[in-house]
Amino acid sequence: MVHRLLRVPFEERDALCPVVRRYTQAEVRRLFGAFRRVETRLEYAFGEGYGRLFNLVPLGLYDFLSRHWGWHIMIEAEK
Repeated sequence: MVHRLLRVPFEERDALCPVVRRYTQAEVRRLFGAFRRVETRLEYAFGEGYGRLFNLVPLGLYDFLSRHWGWHIMIEAEK
């Protein structure tokens, strides 16, 4: 969402990048389908690379944005 609003380029979904793989939460649940317990949460709406925006957004608002529209899916799974 932040990339679109600020028109900051982001890697394409199928771009060949050694460290970036993009999945939806539904895709993560399928990937971890054999696990007994899978919990996901979103983090990092945007990072320090956004300069002033990062510094001006209050921490509470940043946390809210991260939980709802974060771009990292944190996965905790138990086999």
